[in-house]
Amino acid sequence: MTRGDASRLEEDLTRLETIVVGLKGRLAQAEVLPLTSGEEEGTFAGYAQAMLKSRNQLHKFLPARYFTDPAFDMLLDLFVATETRQTRSFKVTALASRVPPATAARYVEMMVKDGMILREADQQDGRRTLLSLSESAMTALCEWFSAISPVPLRRLPRE
Repeated sequence: MTRGDASRLEEDLTRLETIVVGLKGRLAQAEVLPLTSGEEEGTFAGYAQAMLKSRNQLHKFLPARYFTDPAFDMLLDLFVATETRQTRSFKVTALASRVPPATAARYVEMMVKDGMILREADQQDGRRTLLSLSESAMTALCEWFSAISPVPLRRLPRE
């Protein structure tokens, strides 16, 4: 194999990695159930969902390897899920992070130890692990969103 061949293969691999990351992000976003019309405006969940969408869009314009922040992506995804009372499996959360499952597992383990993420067995499917944010993580993210949002935000009503 010549240097030119190796260089072309490396370029092809980089392009494929970018495509795979984009597809994983799109798949993760497809797993997020949309908020009902009008509900998201001015809510913490809507703000977090807009941040996730923004991060997914960024990968379409710039190389994904510049913006890898799996813990942040997982926290945003779990925030929206927890706030909208959706369940999140480890698999879906790992997809949202745009990193390999083993890397996502290390981040989840770290955040569980830090008290940011709660982990429980799925009662319907013993093979799955469900994740959600702890109340302290929810509060911290709400406070941060309030500090950076140009408009006042509110929590979704609890039923």
